[in-house]
Amino acid sequence: MEREIKIFVHNTKSYSEVMRTVIHEYTHYLQMPKLSDNSKYCKLDEKYGYFDNPMEVEARDSEAIYIGTCKSYVYSKLQKSKKKY
Repeated sequence: MEREIKIFVHNTKSYSEVMRTVIHEYTHYLQMPKLSDNSKYCKLDEKYGYFDNPMEVEARDSEAIYIGTCKSYVYSKLQKSKKKY
C-alpha cells in the first residue's frame, strides 16, 4: 500500500496555513516511511503527549525553517503566472 498525505484545505484560513500544513505533514511522511512506523509515533504520543511528542516538535520546527522559502517560491510562481495573461 502506498503512503499518501491528505490535506483538507477547506479547514485552512490562508495560503500560509496550507503551506505550513504541507510542510508539517511532509515531515511526518519522512519520519514514518512505512505504515508500520506509525506505532513509533503512537508510543511517543503516549509517553510525551501530543504537543511534546518529539515527532510533532520536529514537524513544527520544519514549518518554521521552511515556511519562508516555501512562501517565496509559491508567490514568485504566482506572480509569473499572472504576467502570462
